[in-house]
Amino acid sequence: MSLEKIRIDKRNLAGQCIAVVGGGPAGLVAAFELKKLGAEVEVFERNDHVGGRTRSETRGEFSFDVGALVLLPTYKNTVELLHELGLDKSLSRSKPSLGIVRDGKVCSFDYKRPLRSSLLNPILSWPSKLKVLKLLPILIRNWTRLNYQSMAGVCDFDNETTKDFCLRELNEEINDYLADPFIRINSLTGSDQAPFGEFLWLLRAYCAPFIYHLSEGMDSYAKGLAKHLAVHLNTTVANVEENDGVVKLLCGCGKSYDFDACVIAIPPLFARQLGNNPNGNHQPYFDSVEPVSVISVHIGLSFRPEITEALMLFPKCESEEIGAIIFEHNKGLGRAPIGKAAVTIQASREWSLLHAELSDAALIAALLRCAIPFIGDVRTAIEESFVTRWDYVCPVTYPGYFTLLQEFCESQPGNASVVYAGDFYSGGIEGATISGRRAAAKVAKYLEAKA
Repeated sequence: MSLEKIRIDKRNLAGQCIAVVGGGPAGLVAAFELKKLGAEVEVFERNDHVGGRTRSETRGEFSFDVGALVLLPTYKNTVELLHELGLDKSLSRSKPSLGIVRDGKVCSFDYKRPLRSSLLNPILSWPSKLKVLKLLPILIRNWTRLNYQSMAGVCDFDNETTKDFCLRELNEEINDYLADPFIRINSLTGSDQAPFGEFLWLLRAYCAPFIYHLSEGMDSYAKGLAKHLAVHLNTTVANVEENDGVVKLLCGCGKSYDFDACVIAIPPLFARQLGNNPNGNHQPYFDSVEPVSVISVHIGLSFRPEITEALMLFPKCESEEIGAIIFEHNKGLGRAPIGKAAVTIQASREWSLLHAELSDAALIAALLRCAIPFIGDVRTAIEESFVTRWDYVCPVTYPGYFTLLQEFCESQPGNASVVYAGDFYSGGIEGATISGRRAAAKVAKYLEAKA
């Protein structure tokens, strides 16, 4: 749904008061669009910052994206809004190298020479490279259906794991060194968990000759939206109820507020705690959601390792501890001074769960030991270090998950006083952006009809 399709005469929403629960991209986009339509909008965010999982941190001379890592060329709605917000000056294109670890060595794929890299990359044997071509007819037939508007196109391939498909139709090598690391960096689970449809969707989403980079950090998108809005930080919403056309928000501090409509733009894991859904039953999807949790260690180094990759991906068969290593200084300009490095070591989901109780110092020491074979022993060169702990990154997916999600989406009314938004509707910042716009359209339609 494009921006033009949800624009309504501003006079239609003048004087209407709308609440948005959640200050991530989906909530902020919904609030931004509704404010443009003339509504009075208030955003309630439980954290001390906006952006949700599009979060960036600066420590000393080093900058890190500690949540979402990149913007893809397929993020058309997001890029459109970045231009509208005047953030296009900080938006640049880059063609980084990506490495996948095999047999303890890094096999590099260069975005600048994609065909050459694909042919010469030793990550897969030639028989496996030929077998991968079996995916092309499936992708071509479903190209337009694998999009950010809906995950309905994934449902046809939601009946088996990616690993099961690979072992049945391709081979173990393709599963281990292509499918598994690709899913680990995106969904943070693995090919033995994620359905095959999710892998197809990721291949479609990443089919582009470059990535976008925000020089001011990934959270500059959220900050650019928020500066136009009334945002209440450190404010938890405990309950949302609708009665006789009035939506009541009860905050954790005990205060309550009345609104004409509300957008709930927080993960389903938390949205299900806000009381009864006035627009119908959100079960069983909401109750089925389990969180993916992950721990990352971020270090600023006094020297720059001789590594050209921006992302280094680890198949589970190569490392059960590390999911990926991100070299921020190779991802884009301005992340570290010349000659220095900003590096993130992202633990695997399994390792994160097992070691969640460790102190930050212990986590840093443990993950650095695991990373030494790939980045060298950098422990004496650390100038800055910190840990990020995400209790929720995204939902755990499994065969049948997207079918359940689609049933939930189809059960939601086209216009309502309380609507949901979030990147769980489809993936990434683009999914959140589209979801926020769609939520704004539903609320606007409801308020027009009510008037």
